[in-house]
Amino acid sequence: MKCISPRTLVLAAVVSYLAIQCSCAHGLSAVRTDELDVTEDRHYREHMEFRHFETERRTDVWHKVLQQRGQERRKLLRNTPQPNKAGHMISSTDPSDKAALLDLYRSTRGTAWNSNKGWNDSSSDPCSVPWTGVYCQGSRVVSIELVYNNMAGPLPETLGKLSELQQLVFYSNLLTGEIPASLFSLPALTELDLNNNQLTGQLPSAITATKLKHLVLYTNQLTGGLPTEWHTEELQTLELSSNMFTGVAPEQISVAAGLQELVISRNNLTGDFPESWGRLGNLTQLWTFNNELHGELPSSWQHMTSLLNVEMDGVSGEMATWIGSWKKITLLILSRGKISGSLPSGICELRRVQTLWLFQNSLSGVIPSCVGDWNNIQQLELSDNQLSGDIPDGMGRLAQLQFLYLSRNAFNTTLPSALGDLKNLQVSETKDTGICQRF
Repeated sequence: MKCISPRTLVLAAVVSYLAIQCSCAHGLSAVRTDELDVTEDRHYREHMEFRHFETERRTDVWHKVLQQRGQERRKLLRNTPQPNKAGHMISSTDPSDKAALLDLYRSTRGTAWNSNKGWNDSSSDPCSVPWTGVYCQGSRVVSIELVYNNMAGPLPETLGKLSELQQLVFYSNLLTGEIPASLFSLPALTELDLNNNQLTGQLPSAITATKLKHLVLYTNQLTGGLPTEWHTEELQTLELSSNMFTGVAPEQISVAAGLQELVISRNNLTGDFPESWGRLGNLTQLWTFNNELHGELPSSWQHMTSLLNVEMDGVSGEMATWIGSWKKITLLILSRGKISGSLPSGICELRRVQTLWLFQNSLSGVIPSCVGDWNNIQQLELSDNQLSGDIPDGMGRLAQLQFLYLSRNAFNTTLPSALGDLKNLQVSETKDTGICQRF
């Protein structure tokens, strides 16, 4: 049944979106072929724009959450009562620590910083009088936070002598050059956040900062392979996206049993998805998309039962029958791969899912009727597969559904009339599916 009749829907917060116009071959007026081609091209472009917009929106939200959590951690450290805060004698800064701070000031053009209070008077003492972004415990520097501060130039090697440093946070500056390797072996370091700079070079082959919990280096120009040794059993966040890393995914990161976020998207990594990651039972977020990673989901991953947010591409083979073990998942994106076969019954267990994107695979068979039980689903993207059969009537019960994409499949049916009553549904695209929208 060929569908070419009109329906206009709005893509909220993005652009005014004209959904597929179809007219069931029942004597409705003909549409010129050239006009139809132009319309379909526009729909395809707008569909691609939607995917891009949503990916960027999710990334932006994630980074804002990451920054907010970091600010809360640093505030907690600075509010911890110290002897010099309680009226005791204020210690003079350790000479080695002060020398490292002055090196940082000179190396990154401190006179042009947005804020350099204290730093611009080399005779003052950073643990006795306020220096912007510096926090001490006794005579030792334990935290430096200088963000959006117009720091430009390389980080000095002497930062590696700050043996009591716990937090080093310089995101959203203009830092260049390599990250001093000595930073990755600081014994007290718990947080290293240098995101959104222009840093280059490679990471050391071994990370030996044993207390490190948060390593955040996204949006730089870092190259080479990822470290092969991770002596970081306390690591909770690893965010290395949007660099130029090559080589394989970091298998030994599985030593960090408490790892919660593993984000290595938008690099040039190759090879298979590591079996060892199945030991990351506390992992809640896994983003590997926009690399050259590929292969089937390892069976050990069924033990990653804390996952909430997964975004990957390059997955192949049949959809894992154990996928239902990810019962907590709210976002699942396995797009642009070679997943074949039908959707397994285990997918029915994903009752908390809000976003499910499986586009550009080789899925066949029917959409399981259990989708009608996904009461939280907001985005269902199944375009560019080989799905067939009827569209489950239960879709008409998905009150939270906002975006439904079924384009370029092999259906030969009509959409359930109840979809037309869904108040939150903004886009329903069914181009090249054999579906006629009649609601």
